[in-house]
Amino acid sequence: MTESVSEPTPIVIDRRTRNVLVTLAFIVLVALFWFAPAAARVAGGGVALAVILSFPVRLLSRWAPRPLAIAVVMLLLLLAATLAVVVLVPLVVAQLAALVAAIPDFAGRAYDELQHLLTFLGNHGLLETTPEETLQNLQRQAITHTQAIGQEILAQTLSTFTSAFGLMLTLVGVIFVTIYLLTDTERIKRRLIRSFPLVYRDDMESLWNEAGESLSRYLVALLIS
Repeated sequence: MTESVSEPTPIVIDRRTRNVLVTLAFIVLVALFWFAPAAARVAGGGVALAVILSFPVRLLSRWAPRPLAIAVVMLLLLLAATLAVVVLVPLVVAQLAALVAAIPDFAGRAYDELQHLLTFLGNHGLLETTPEETLQNLQRQAITHTQAIGQEILAQTLSTFTSAFGLMLTLVGVIFVTIYLLTDTERIKRRLIRSFPLVYRDDMESLWNEAGESLSRYLVALLIS
């Protein structure tokens, strides 16, 4: 015996009202991202992370209370982030140290090759000055460019530290929003469903369940990919 699939309840709305509502929603989103980008990032990141973590939380909730499942998942996330930092930071530092150690050798080889090239060009009359004068001019230009690059690196380093501090605050906010959403999912769901007219509540509940599960699986697959 085949089960009958219930059709969604039609929403009767005229085209003008629909267009007005869509326009207002778009204006609200633009205003939010324009005037409070940090709040939008925290809210969006928290919702995305909550959706991703809802899948393992749901699995663990079959064998443990939901608060314990949330605590275990957040602890595993923290351990994974710590492990990534412990592994990646020494790797990056080692690569940078190897690069700095190799720079003198690279510079020496480049200097020798450049000197041979300038000598060859000077012997064939292709230089306006002597090879030594051309090399000195190039050295002065290189020193000037190196100083400019050093100043830019210093400025970028200070900017990076400032951005890192802001990123830490954003991550704290994201984690707070994530924990709140995971903890109060059912209450938020009930309030949202009750905010709709009675005739649409079953449809809203079905939409919530199917959209949440689909989005959770999609984000987890995207993260793994």
